[in-house]
Amino acid sequence: MELGETAEGAAAREVYEETGLKVVIERLIDVQTDIHFDAKGVIEYHYLLVDYAAMSAKGEVKLNGESSSFGWFSKVELTGLSMSDGTREVLGKFYRKK
Repeated sequence: MELGETAEGAAAREVYEETGLKVVIERLIDVQTDIHFDAKGVIEYHYLLVDYAAMSAKGEVKLNGESSSFGWFSKVELTGLSMSDGTREVLGKFYRKK
């Protein structure tokens, strides 16, 4: 987030920066804490992940250097994709609340 930016504004900006798509944030899906420790048990890094459902408002996909691929997938198609447990959990929450 940038100074003075709302969480929703940050999410929309990040989507635009990484994909070139302008989105409208629809609703909050989940908030997760992701803490990583080194071998000695010292915190190496700590993320707060805020997940939103959004609709594409306009634009064409143009990936920046942070992203290597892009796709739209149905709920059924998600089953075969490789993803982290956290991503799978967020998608499950998204589909349960639809």
